[in-house]
Amino acid sequence: MGDMFEKPAALVIAYYLRTPWSDAELAEHVRTLLDSQALLPDCEETMRSLLEYLGEKP
Repeated sequence: MGDMFEKPAALVIAYYLRTPWSDAELAEHVRTLLDSQALLPDCEETMRSLLEYLGEKP
C-alpha cells in the first residue's frame, strides 16, 4: 500500500468496519503512519482525528 493515500484510506475503512483490528491495534497503526511522516497534510489531519475518535491523544 502506498503511504500517502492508500494507507490512510484503509485505516479509515477499518475504523468504520471495526475489522480486522481492535481499537488499540488500529490506534497503533495510525501512530506508526503518523510517525513515518509520509502523509499529506490533509491525511495527517484525518489520522489525528481518527486517533481522537478512538479515544487516544493525537
